[in-house]
Amino acid sequence: MQRLIAPLFLALVTPAIAQDALTLSAVRHAQEGYSTASMTFHPNVDGHIAVRLSCGGRTYTLDTDIAPGVDQPLTLDGLRVGSHDCQGSLTLRASDGTEGSMPLSLGVQILPPLKLAVAPEALDLEGRRLTVTAGRPLSKVEVTVLGVGGQELGAGEAGAAGTEALLTWSQRPDEAIKLVITGYDEHGLPGQLELSPWSYDIPHEDVVFASGQHAITNAANKRLTMPRSTIDRE
Repeated sequence: MQRLIAPLFLALVTPAIAQDALTLSAVRHAQEGYSTASMTFHPNVDGHIAVRLSCGGRTYTLDTDIAPGVDQPLTLDGLRVGSHDCQGSLTLRASDGTEGSMPLSLGVQILPPLKLAVAPEALDLEGRRLTVTAGRPLSKVEVTVLGVGGQELGAGEAGAAGTEALLTWSQRPDEAIKLVITGYDEHGLPGQLELSPWSYDIPHEDVVFASGQHAITNAANKRLTMPRSTIDRE
């Protein structure tokens, strides 16, 4: 999540208040279903603030007393995926009755969930390497290797600078059941992909049913018993 931090210099009469009356930090990039865009006001004076912001067809307000060191957040929830131009105003009334106001302007982007994919030919289990592709540029990718019962067998991490990233890992020799791949875009927003690319070849004979029938004969039942015992041993 990208944060923008800037001082707000209000047109206040009292010199002590006019210098860094408060600062603002903003989460300008958020991801649908994961995080929310927001503005947070960091007061350096006692008083009261009134904030009104129009963003993506929605109106957000904050009307509260303030004190130094007590942050006041304004969450911009409910925004749709896309870019939004947020416009509004802030008014501050200091504890001594001095007032000041200023316009607010902020660009916000709500991103869709980060999608990751690994093509079958891009996965080398024996070589312990794979290539991840993403729906938007990545900054980092990680992999965790899990074994029976969810125990962690190994892990790997790599930096990235585009929509593809080569990832390698090391692991203990125990049997691996699942790969959990996590990617982060340039704003630190994550996406995750789970792979279970292992299969077992169970020797068996086909069971043939009589036309229009679903009954399993004694002969066919023997064909089912053998692979079932194989599965139980595994």
